[in-house]
Amino acid sequence: MDFRPQPYMATQKKHKALRIILISVGVLLLVLGCVAWYFASNYEKLIKQRLPMWVAKATDSVYNVSVEDISISLISHTVTLKNARFWPDSSEAGKKRIYDAGMGTTFVLNVDEIKADGLLWEQILSQKEINCRSLQILRPKLQVITANVDSLADTAKKVAKQKIEKISFGDIAFIDPDITLINKKDSVVATYTIKGGRTDVHNWVYDPQEPKNKGNLLYSKYITSKIDTVYFKTKDGIYDITAGAVEVSSKDRTANAKNFRVHTLLSKDEFHKLIGHQKDIYSVHFPTIAISGLDMNRILDNGAIVMDEVKLDRSSVEIYHSRMPPPDPTSKMGNYPNQLIQKLAFPLYLKKVAISNGHFKYTEISNVTTLPGSFHIEQMNGTVTNATNIPEHLKESVSCIADLKGKFMNKSDMAAVFNFSLTDKAGGFDVRGTHSNLDAAQLNEIAKALGNISIGSVRISKINFHINGNENEGRAEITMLYKGLKVTILNAKGGDTTNRKNTISLLADALLIHDANPMPDKAVRVGVSYQKRNPYASFFNLIWKCVFEAAIKTSLKSDNVADAIAEQKATGPEKKKTLLQRIFGKKPKKEEQAREKEKKINEEKKEIKKEEKKADKK
Repeated sequence: MDFRPQPYMATQKKHKALRIILISVGVLLLVLGCVAWYFASNYEKLIKQRLPMWVAKATDSVYNVSVEDISISLISHTVTLKNARFWPDSSEAGKKRIYDAGMGTTFVLNVDEIKADGLLWEQILSQKEINCRSLQILRPKLQVITANVDSLADTAKKVAKQKIEKISFGDIAFIDPDITLINKKDSVVATYTIKGGRTDVHNWVYDPQEPKNKGNLLYSKYITSKIDTVYFKTKDGIYDITAGAVEVSSKDRTANAKNFRVHTLLSKDEFHKLIGHQKDIYSVHFPTIAISGLDMNRILDNGAIVMDEVKLDRSSVEIYHSRMPPPDPTSKMGNYPNQLIQKLAFPLYLKKVAISNGHFKYTEISNVTTLPGSFHIEQMNGTVTNATNIPEHLKESVSCIADLKGKFMNKSDMAAVFNFSLTDKAGGFDVRGTHSNLDAAQLNEIAKALGNISIGSVRISKINFHINGNENEGRAEITMLYKGLKVTILNAKGGDTTNRKNTISLLADALLIHDANPMPDKAVRVGVSYQKRNPYASFFNLIWKCVFEAAIKTSLKSDNVADAIAEQKATGPEKKKTLLQRIFGKKPKKEEQAREKEKKINEEKKEIKKEEKKADKK
């Protein structure tokens, strides 16, 4: 008989019941844990086993895949892959499948970690559809190779045969990527490198049975990207091109970049030694680039670059050219700015390029004087509109207009409007501009180096110029208003042409030049020049020659002076005749021969007419 109090017995029963419940829950959790572990383990084996098969099905057996480790959470529907690698089959059969599939682009991908969240297990088991809420790809190292493929037209047919019905990810994040793009088209290899940052692909859906939605980009609704560094090295190893803090949004149709640079990797001597002839050396820096109206779909579909506006703030472009090496034997015919736009291998439409507070500098080393002549333009502002080779835009306008203003030598105002024809195969152009408030100090360096002239003094109040031409010739008309012009004509080494003090300078001032335009009680003189284009010289070389000759003709009295100065510049000290003999002496033999030939032709015409009259009388 139990004499213990009843409450104590009741408490014992409660504790016993609690123990039973806890033990039961523990056993249940253990069983569930074992089951979950069993299923997770089997899922891991299943995924590891089927992953290569899924990739093969999705890519028509073109790609292989390997994974070092897989972990699965059944409750949160997540799968994490460690050290995954995707690469194209390099066997002969694999290469044939790549060719037959029309894949112009292949890739090799190594990833530290891939995490898929929100996976639907039943769809994975069906082997027909892969669906998850998000995909995170950590530190991917991607190499993309693009090459020419002849069977691209069959791509759609090949894709239609794939067995995976649908792959969809809510969002894909590429974190801290290292991407190398290799373009092997047309026997030319170009390499681009993209490093750091993050790229997010939103609402990515790949469905081979459905036609591609034209509003989507790479099967996604939109893409946003922030890249730390973009790097490109030219195939000749001379230049590298870099940019930092690149941001792109296909949703907003914008792109921005900071510190875009193009600069040579060689010294000037190394550059000319490698090239072996004269060639421009470029240095470009755009601190900020802001692009709006960027059509990413057209870039990816057919390589078309279409932009509404490009803003360049504080841009800097510098060009260095030495005439000391041998001339470039390559013809520059067909290389005017508008001709290059016409010949681009891809469609282009830049509606507007806006330049603010820009800098431009040109330096040339003369092979006659061996002196450097340079000029620079500061505070450049202006626009370039309608740079295009797309027929639908050419119907609206066939001209590309560059309207630019700036400070010559950071002192005097200048402005020019360039009108380039986008349909003229000969590269027709027209330039109109003004320049005001120039003095000798601004002009002397470039005049000495490139014109063999030292300007002692001058005050130019205004220049109006008009130049037109094409790749074959150029014509210039210049009105230059000035006072107090005093010059010295130099020899080939940039020194005075006489051993006696200032003789040539005095003769030049007294006999050769007009010291003002207009002269007292005289009309304003207009300088006109015509230049045949040197096929080995650039567009700006023709512009410079037209302007220089017209300006010289405005200031000099003799019709032969400009030709004599140009002749002296070309021949140097080896010419036996003096400068004054060449100016005031006989015309060149070619001109005399041309006149004699013309006279003979006229006499022959007269004789023919006489014979015709005699025949009529008979």
